[in-house]
Amino acid sequence: MRRAAFLGSRAAPVSQSRQKHDSLIAAGAGGRSSFSGQAATVFGATGQVGHTLVNNLGRMGSSIVLPHRNSTEAWRSNDLRLMGDLGTLQFYQHFDVAHRSDREVMETIEHSNVVYNVIGTRRELKNYTRRETNVDWPERLAKLVAAKGDGTRLVHLVPLNTGNEEYCKYSKILEEHTEACEKIRDALPDAIIVKSADVVGWNDSYCNFWSMNNEYYQRSLSYIGAFPLMYGGGAQTYVSPIVRRDLGRALAKIGAHPDSDGHDFELFGNKVFKLVELVEFMYDVKWQTMRHLNTKRTASARCARMDVDMDYFPYDPLGELVSDPVDLTTMQKLKRKMLRLHLAKLNWPRFNVAGIRALDYVHRNKSLYADWTSEDHFNMMNMTHKPTFENPGFSDIGVKLNDPLIAIHECMANFSPGAYPSGFGLTDNFKRLDQFDLPPAYEWDVVHTQEAKRLSYA
Repeated sequence: MRRAAFLGSRAAPVSQSRQKHDSLIAAGAGGRSSFSGQAATVFGATGQVGHTLVNNLGRMGSSIVLPHRNSTEAWRSNDLRLMGDLGTLQFYQHFDVAHRSDREVMETIEHSNVVYNVIGTRRELKNYTRRETNVDWPERLAKLVAAKGDGTRLVHLVPLNTGNEEYCKYSKILEEHTEACEKIRDALPDAIIVKSADVVGWNDSYCNFWSMNNEYYQRSLSYIGAFPLMYGGGAQTYVSPIVRRDLGRALAKIGAHPDSDGHDFELFGNKVFKLVELVEFMYDVKWQTMRHLNTKRTASARCARMDVDMDYFPYDPLGELVSDPVDLTTMQKLKRKMLRLHLAKLNWPRFNVAGIRALDYVHRNKSLYADWTSEDHFNMMNMTHKPTFENPGFSDIGVKLNDPLIAIHECMANFSPGAYPSGFGLTDNFKRLDQFDLPPAYEWDVVHTQEAKRLSYA
């Protein structure tokens, strides 16, 4: 197995003969003012994972090239300038993966010995289709890295369930990532594929989908029969989120490890949670540490709190995601059709007037029909994390995991800390993590047992 090969290779003698950029020799005592020997190019540096990755590369003293779509003064890239020592960060402004030629892309990677691709999307973008982002670009990048012919590494990040044939039937996003990994392997057999569980951290997209600002959109689905709406009520969905800084640290170590070529890595947490209990914890923290903004200005209303038990009703109107249609009730089939229609309307074009689609240029981000999710994305967020346990993970590269509940608490407790902008940071209703009922953590054996039972009934 790959994991055994990786662990076995770590016991090799310290003196090794390698053919990669021998001129890039580590120098200094370590830290941001030294040189780690890793010259990296990071595609997707302005994203959530990209920020953390750049910071971890900078802290070990790497030289980093950062292609990005904005100017260096833009808010998305401005804070990246602080993550490395003077001269270690090289910004490539106004970079466009769709319109830049292969020669221009090669300019960004020609002096690097590691290339990180953390670009990915769950929806159709304004300038690129989802397939162009998730499939065409990784394949193109792999071919360019292979064309260098100097042993440059490519580290590509994908969701944990990528390659799961059963789940690919329910999400074209996973299907696209699976296809991309196959094409990368064909173009560059030594490419490194990192499969990561959902990431939590400050203002992360996972907490934001289930709660945070998306509570507004989640409530728009409550007419189907539950809030928040989950397949199986989330009772049989087991997830193992990881903290974002752990993922960034792991990516930096994987790129620097001498024996990581050609491996698949599976990064997931030691703790497993039921989705319904984890989401309930999110709302519990959010509602109990924020002011109720929609109350009358009375003395009693100023101290009002959300009633978690009354607002949260995780019923099961849909049935399990992976279900035989024969096993679904008539009502569950109807509710699924309602959900598919609702999610499809989020992406329908606007009505036209005499063939002119002027309304398509009107932003939808403040309406219930904004493109906040899709059927492929909604299904993917309701999937149990299923690693193969055959590939190396966090423990094999020496990364100690942080508690994801601490990161979720930090994220949710700071959603709205005061009733008014002037009260931000001055709230009197903050509750520490130990003041909440934490969701129980399960062992991975529970996931295996649940999967065995499901297959026995199939």
